[in-house]
Amino acid sequence: MPETASTLVSVFSVLADMMSDLPASDDSFDRKEIRQQAMQHYLQAQCEAADERYSFQASTATIVKVEESGGHGHANYSLTIFARNPHGEYFMYTTTSPFQEKLLKHVSQRMARVVLDKAYIEPEA
Repeated sequence: MPETASTLVSVFSVLADMMSDLPASDDSFDRKEIRQQAMQHYLQAQCEAADERYSFQASTATIVKVEESGGHGHANYSLTIFARNPHGEYFMYTTTSPFQEKLLKHVSQRMARVVLDKAYIEPEA
């Protein structure tokens, strides 16, 4: 084996030994913990409106769709929830770790139909 190749093999061997001494990271546990924190923030989400149909309390809403990304290693975790209130109106809640900023927004029936596809339910008349 040429000297350069032999040196590379030695370097990679040393690096592999060093990596094996590092503690294993359990990203799935970290992500579960972060998701649980995000869901706790969601459960506190609420907004009042003059017309009760457009009021929202997460504790009485039905989650229709959940989208999440990140949360592995050092990537920020993002959570978006589409939920329906008892009046059949849809809302979008979104937050990104460390969960200091949150957004709760009413979603029109037309937009909800597009975003939710088969999970969409028409409001009762």
